Amino acid sequence: MSWVRAFAPATVSNVGPGFDAFGFALATPGDHVSVRTAETPGIRIVDIAGDEGRLPRDPPANTASVAAAAVWRTAPDDVRGRGLEMRIEKGLAIGTGLGSSAASAVAGAFATAHLCASRGGGMPDEATILAAAIAGEAATSGTRHADNVAPALLGGFTIVERVEPPVVARLEPALAASVVAVTPAIEIETSVARAALPASVPLAAAVCNWANAATLVLGLVRGDRSMVARSCTDAIVEPIRARMIPGCDAVRAAAREAGAFACGVSGSGPTLFALADPPHAEAVRDAMRGAFADAGHDSTATVCPFGAPGARIE
Repeated sequence: MSWVRAFAPATVSNVGPGFDAFGFALATPGDHVSVRTAETPGIRIVDIAGDEGRLPRDPPANTASVAAAAVWRTAPDDVRGRGLEMRIEKGLAIGTGLGSSAASAVAGAFATAHLCASRGGGMPDEATILAAAIAGEAATSGTRHADNVAPALLGGFTIVERVEPPVVARLEPALAASVVAVTPAIEIETSVARAALPASVPLAAAVCNWANAATLVLGLVRGDRSMVARSCTDAIVEPIRARMIPGCDAVRAAAREAGAFACGVSGSGPTLFALADPPHAEAVRDAMRGAFADAGHDSTATVCPFGAPGARIE
């Protein structure tokens, strides 16, 4: 049987005031997952590449195979009665704040959905694929959230209204900007970053974030650069996570001095992202990497258009 191979991109989540709600896709890097049917029932992971042996090979414990299984269960009896074999190619490092587990989950669910369709089972709808990816990521993160899986699947800029059942709004930013994402050579576990968050927050901070969230979305819809610049800030979560990232304040300052009009922590960190007018993107990248180097950390970087597409079949 031939393989169906899907790609799902890295994502920036918790954008500004949008903790667990706002996210957008990057063009690169990302993960690939390939699936094919097998005579023996059940799911089997044939190979995982690029993970340095860190990811579980046991299907119930692997985010990509859990997501694939959730899609496979929705197929007609004559399709899901067969087995499923899977190959995973990690292009995303673990613990970078760029949605590594989400990319695997989305690629696994998306590839399996297209395999179902190719075997006459019909194409599972978007909601089914999204719910499967959420389940896959929860298998490893321990929490059900969709601010990475939604943009990894749909592309553009996404807003998670709720997770149970998943409801997501998507928009194409009316803003011609570049995204710069810079990842220092450190790792932050999502579970550790979440454990550091408070159980309650001051009302004034919550009001600030509510206003910023509404203004940020309005700015993206209007293509209003100045509105996005002043509203892409977080009064609750980012100040806590910034303390986990060496040199964070200096990197943000360097980005703005080089021309970025917005900058923040991606996901749980340690990646920092910036939005800049395209002519300034490379200078922003170099300034951010230089500030991380001054803090004693090597880094990698990617630059791409804002609002990149989501998952695709290759």
